[in-house]
Amino acid sequence: MLSSSLLSQTVFNYSSVPFNISWYDSQTARELTNETGRTVVLGESLWFLNTVLDDTGDYVCIVRTHSQCYEEHTKLIVQRPINCGRPNKTTQSVPISSSGILSCPLMSEVERLKRFSIPYNIQWYKVSSAKEDDLNVNYTCSATSMMGRASQYFTLLPADPDHTLSIWVLLTGLVAFLTACLLTYKLFKVDIVLWFRETSSSLYSKRELDGKLYDAYVAYPQLFGGETTREVEMFALHTLPQVLEKKCGYKLFIFDRDSQPGQAIVESADESMQASRRLLLLYTASTFSSTKTSPGRDSVSRDQELPESGQQYERVAAMHRALLEGSLQVVLVELEEVTPTQLALFPESVRHLRERQGAVCWWKSQRSEGRWRRCFGRGAEKKAGELDVSSRFWKEMRYQMPVRCKRRTYQESNSLLNA
Repeated sequence: MLSSSLLSQTVFNYSSVPFNISWYDSQTARELTNETGRTVVLGESLWFLNTVLDDTGDYVCIVRTHSQCYEEHTKLIVQRPINCGRPNKTTQSVPISSSGILSCPLMSEVERLKRFSIPYNIQWYKVSSAKEDDLNVNYTCSATSMMGRASQYFTLLPADPDHTLSIWVLLTGLVAFLTACLLTYKLFKVDIVLWFRETSSSLYSKRELDGKLYDAYVAYPQLFGGETTREVEMFALHTLPQVLEKKCGYKLFIFDRDSQPGQAIVESADESMQASRRLLLLYTASTFSSTKTSPGRDSVSRDQELPESGQQYERVAAMHRALLEGSLQVVLVELEEVTPTQLALFPESVRHLRERQGAVCWWKSQRSEGRWRRCFGRGAEKKAGELDVSSRFWKEMRYQMPVRCKRRTYQESNSLLNA
């Protein structure tokens, strides 16, 4: 088939100007018309039916209007078929064990036949459900009309596997796994860290190499001229050492217990803080609200007030080292539940530290143990429960304390000296 490119808006306005199209054979100067079984002239197209080698040559298309004449030469080359009767080949992929739709490779020719209203006939060999035996087999599609017959064949190939579902399942599982890991770590962070410290203590540097003498400096409230409540004193001087020192192996400095007689309070507290790795600041709901100031003194911030007792100095020095210098880690130990009204009376530094890192709450463990004892009526086990290292409170205390490295033990040997 030959097509002329003269019917274009770049040549002339063929949509509004009347025109006439003629086709000529340049060798014989004969005008080509519809010849049964040989040629068909349809507008700007010249169809050759049952093409032979003698059809090779130059053909002229002339378009005439009332004022212009346009001429175009087209050369037709007819070649011998390489494989006589062998149709063109195309490939389509169909999933295994599923219904698929195949497109005839001759649809471009079919559309051209429809354009000129030429009747045609298509023969199909359809496979409704692809199986293993249907793959890699040639299938032929033929189109027949008054202008001739054309055919092509195609081969069914297995479609590439669709990994979309597998990828989504993998990504969903990965996100779910990471979410579960994060939730588990958030809920059991303290237990996981303590377990890792116990099993991998050799990875941590030895505490003796940092030049510190104590694992923690214990600062507890002394209310109304040095008098302390019995509960706070029992916790600071008995319960805390009973667990952290005797059961966990830490070394604490408690001023009332470990300070040298006659030593200045400020100097002793300052030296002991410098020699400690942590500072345990114990407080109750009324600890900071009961602080007194000297009469006649100008009203200033609690953190800037000149300390009048060891308790005030401990707190001010600890906040200074923790918030300004960053040389000491302060662990807040809340012995009583603090209401928002009572918290408003706390020094700004303590409130800031409590908001930033939280506090280890002794009263929460006491409340849960009291509820457990009321349910089961076991008041005799109160003291044992307070000293249970596996309780939530003591786990959090151990989590805040420095890492304990395993020390090497050497077998003692006794030698006798000969007299």
